[in-house]
Amino acid sequence: MKNTILLIITILLFVGYATYQHLDKPKTAYVELQKVFDGFEMTKEMSVDIEKVQKVREMQLDTIGVRIEMFKRMLNTQYNPALVDSIKRKEYEYYLKKQSYDDDMATLTTTYNDKIWKQLNQYISDYGRENKFDYLHGAAGNGSIMYADSSHNVTNEVIAYVNDKYSGK
Repeated sequence: MKNTILLIITILLFVGYATYQHLDKPKTAYVELQKVFDGFEMTKEMSVDIEKVQKVREMQLDTIGVRIEMFKRMLNTQYNPALVDSIKRKEYEYYLKKQSYDDDMATLTTTYNDKIWKQLNQYISDYGRENKFDYLHGAAGNGSIMYADSSHNVTNEVIAYVNDKYSGK
């Protein structure tokens, strides 16, 4: 009888201690941010938009380039000072448009990336709250997390979650 009571008390103390230890530890995990960014449907959609804009601009530059080549071929058959001026103007126009397009593409990419990160940050915050995490760390490869056991990696779950949220599920 005494041994049974002692055994029950020991078991209760052990269970109580194990429960206390579990409750005392914060729930943490980490997310590979670049992988989430790359796997996010909004990123893929906006990349398609950027590619469309870039192709249109490349076609416009190609048109100017073709004109320049046409003028140069004409110049090879017959020297004409007016044609030399036309070539210089077209080359300058090409240079200015290319510079403008490059600047615009950099701005557009930055704007899209900012929108994507803003949406991702909200979704990841929602994910952390809904899954009762105390801490959800972002592993960006920049030293913020130098090591983490892969069992704490919730990146794939976060990708699924953010894509569900984005598609309205």
